[in-house]
Amino acid sequence: MVIIDAAHNIAGASVPERHLSYRLARLLARRTDSLLLTTATPHNGRRETFGRLIALLDPSAIPDPHLREYMARDIKPFFLMRFKEDIRADAAGMLADRQVVPLLETTAAATPKEEMVYEALGDIRQAVLKALQHDSHTQQAWQHHTLVQYGLYNMSAITSSTMTCSGQSLR
Repeated sequence: MVIIDAAHNIAGASVPERHLSYRLARLLARRTDSLLLTTATPHNGRRETFGRLIALLDPSAIPDPHLREYMARDIKPFFLMRFKEDIRADAAGMLADRQVVPLLETTAAATPKEEMVYEALGDIRQAVLKALQHDSHTQQAWQHHTLVQYGLYNMSAITSSTMTCSGQSLR
């Protein structure tokens, strides 16, 4: 039996055949008698993405090679969707209540260096977006935009000292 948790990660790519996780999942699906895909994250809403997951379970479930043309009744035997409220009584106290921590208790001020980097990345992003308005097909502009987005959303290396201090103060 093969169990793939966080299955939404293996099927969401625009060209899944290029992604090792999807290729591995497809290989395992073909070689196992039992495959279970689990996820607590909804798929991205594209029919072909969900169709790809169903096709891992049974390649003949959706005859359309593009995995876009299918009805709910075609795939009904292959998935089960449950919400916490649906199983709360059966879980008999195993589900922890959600704790809401006030934002101010989980937030730390950025250091002056972190603020400087964030501002510089923001300036670069604005310049790239302005350039894109003039030439939306420029590959180089898109690459810079992606790089800046990555920098803005993944400042973990830059902010590690702040997070360490924050973690110690939360303890």
